[in-house]
Amino acid sequence: MGQDSETNRTGIASHSLYSVRYIGIDYLRLSSRLWRKTVISMLDKIFPNLPDEARIWVHGFKESLSAQQAELLDRQLKMFIPNWQTHGRKVTADFLILHDRFVITAAHCAGGISGCSIDSFFRTFKQLRDEAELDGLDGSLIYYRDKEGTLQATDNLSFYEVIDSGQITPETIVFDTLIETLGELRAGKLEVPYRSAWHSRSFPLPSPELSQT
Repeated sequence: MGQDSETNRTGIASHSLYSVRYIGIDYLRLSSRLWRKTVISMLDKIFPNLPDEARIWVHGFKESLSAQQAELLDRQLKMFIPNWQTHGRKVTADFLILHDRFVITAAHCAGGISGCSIDSFFRTFKQLRDEAELDGLDGSLIYYRDKEGTLQATDNLSFYEVIDSGQITPETIVFDTLIETLGELRAGKLEVPYRSAWHSRSFPLPSPELSQT
């Protein structure tokens, strides 16, 4: 990952760049249960200066980020975060790039963060979308791991076809990009089995009886 990074024994690459860490795990080397436990133990340690009630936003991208794209995201967020304010009060915030696919931003301010302040944060991603074709604002995307453990993304209409093809099971890992607090992230609610995710209600799997007919 370049001279600015080093990989520790868990396979997590940590960068010296201000406020950004890149996290990735070899899914295929771990059972799904052990893999999930490993992810939770990692995420429990992130953003140590922020409380569980801190707000988070998960911005996902359809394709994996290249090194150049990750560096661009890093630069843009480093320009914004140190100056982030709400009604004249400083917003304490941090971010990370997860699995080369998600930017997770956590932020906290006593008294809350105003809507206008949040809008100013989202303008950074709108600028990246409009000027660099880095779209982290596509709310139609569904993220999941296929049977080989590879992270996939598809729009919600195409996801019905993925289900019909039999690729999704109750144990398939899906990503809940709608979580709102750092406590939820630390508790492992970003990556969950399909059976316990909102996806199973919005995109119900066919019953075993129907699958066999």
